Amino acid sequence: MKWMLYILMFCYGFLATTSGQEQNIIKRNSLHQEYTVDKSTSSKTILLGGILNQYVDYSPPYLYWFPAVDSNKTIQNALRLYISGKFYKWEQRKAFTMGITGKAYWLAIKVKDTSASQQTYLWSFYTTSCKYEYYELDTSGNLRSQFHTSTYSTLKKRPYPVRSVSFPFEIKGGETRLLFVKIQPTNTDVLYVDQDFSTPEDFLLWEIGYTVLLNRYFGFFIFALLANALLFFYMRNRIYGWLSVYIAFLLLYNLNDFCFDVLIFPDWLFEKFVLIPKFTWIIGATFCSLIVFNRFTEQKKNFPNWYRVSRLFIKGLQFLMPVCVLAHIFAWDHQNSELVVLRFAAYSILVAAILFQFLNLFYLSFKKQRRGLFFLLSSGPLIISAFF
Repeated sequence: MKWMLYILMFCYGFLATTSGQEQNIIKRNSLHQEYTVDKSTSSKTILLGGILNQYVDYSPPYLYWFPAVDSNKTIQNALRLYISGKFYKWEQRKAFTMGITGKAYWLAIKVKDTSASQQTYLWSFYTTSCKYEYYELDTSGNLRSQFHTSTYSTLKKRPYPVRSVSFPFEIKGGETRLLFVKIQPTNTDVLYVDQDFSTPEDFLLWEIGYTVLLNRYFGFFIFALLANALLFFYMRNRIYGWLSVYIAFLLLYNLNDFCFDVLIFPDWLFEKFVLIPKFTWIIGATFCSLIVFNRFTEQKKNFPNWYRVSRLFIKGLQFLMPVCVLAHIFAWDHQNSELVVLRFAAYSILVAAILFQFLNLFYLSFKKQRRGLFFLLSSGPLIISAFF
């Protein structure tokens, strides 16, 4: 049955590759056109035209931003700074990002409807691990609506019951709105904001196709998990058992990363699951990967020195994972200094473990160890996708 083990090891590499490239499964802008913009006004405006299958890309034109520090955390101060021209224009044609940060930021954008009747639009955010404060103002600065929510909120508690955090607003033909959102990272240390504007009809139409695609993607993970679990119980080979756990961790990571956890889990489970940083599931997957690698390549017998170092990383990851889970489930503030230090320590150990496994893999391949070469073949797509 060795041939079956080799085939599954190749699938193992494929699964890791697809997990690393999940954001490239579908490009939403392949189904949409860009909005038009009004360049004639001193304060640039996005023109919304009703149900036209139009779409603002991940970096909407005329998006403005400003740090939400202590002196301007309120909408009143943010509006004053925006009117006085203190906000910065986001010049790049990519998703808004501030890189490594735990600070909150204001986003502001002005929209105008050009249709002949009243329309409803959604300003949607697809970023996990964030809190949001949304404010809709008219041209006179009067507050029309506001929402306070987060990716921790269940569907029933969200402004619009979908997997993304979406803020609905109504606007009549010819009217202009000024929209503000304050975004605060929670159990993450990177702020990267995917966003778009759409009508509810357009949004839901696109989500149907996207959900069908993701169901196939998750279905492949579930099939691989069950196949390995059955082989483990039938053959009593622990490699299949650890591969099952490895795939389960990748599945949990992707459910959270694609925001499908809020659709699948019951509310009581989702409210706990979403508190756990998604990199924790990568810690678990790396832990399993090291064990599978050691067993598959017979490290303990053939390369004892590499095996001893590998065991140190395995024990470190085994300790880190429950610590990260429990610390974030029971913490009130995920940006307190202790948790930030814990996360950065976990990042460092995780990156070191992954780099060690790559070095170990290349060393075995250089020594022309048969199983090491096959493992390199199965992991080749993952290695390539990590750099390109």
